[in-house]
Amino acid sequence: NLSLLEAASLKNTKLILAEPKLSKNQIETAFGYIRYPEHYENVEIAVRVCETLGVSSKSILRGITNTVSDPGALKILEKEVKGKRQRFVFAFAANDVVSFEKILKSDQKKWSEFDSIILVFNSKQERPFRTIEFGKFLTDFSGLSKIYFFGSWQKLFRSVYEGNADLTFYKKNIIFNFKEIFSKSNLWIGAGNYQGFGRVWLEKLAADLNVIEGKGWKS
Repeated sequence: NLSLLEAASLKNTKLILAEPKLSKNQIETAFGYIRYPEHYENVEIAVRVCETLGVSSKSILRGITNTVSDPGALKILEKEVKGKRQRFVFAFAANDVVSFEKILKSDQKKWSEFDSIILVFNSKQERPFRTIEFGKFLTDFSGLSKIYFFGSWQKLFRSVYEGNADLTFYKKNIIFNFKEIFSKSNLWIGAGNYQGFGRVWLEKLAADLNVIEGKGWKS
């Protein structure tokens, strides 16, 4: 096998060590200003690229602190609706099981506070292997009450998911018994892919609850 240096040489490419000159403390401090800080390692790479291009340290740090969050970044909303807590964790953009697991662990202390955990999963036609990975991963996700599955690869997901959650595949004519659902405190988790009707459906559900209750969300 060729080393990275040899492979780069064959392709007439300059190999640069992606280790920033800025201190880890400086980067982490700036990183903390991002509303939904994710993927710190990507920020380190971006810093090194900027340094290589001659961008000043001051400009780099200012750029990090002023970063506008990705529209798909993690968003958590919570409120009480008719005496029952509803917590929405929009983690659709964490589209690999490693990133998704990190989010789950960061929110795990909250699980016991809810009567049920409902997962809304977006599956994309061009991402069958991602659907397989999530199906296997969710098999071991204990405490999961329901899965609402949106998109392609329904049979594929069913073939790999071996958990105990109640599995519902979305269809246009499906009717959800929200009176029954909201008689409990629920933790809603969005997963799989940012693009897709599942995210739109969950966002609309949260928005409709906001209108019904007439109070703002805690975030």
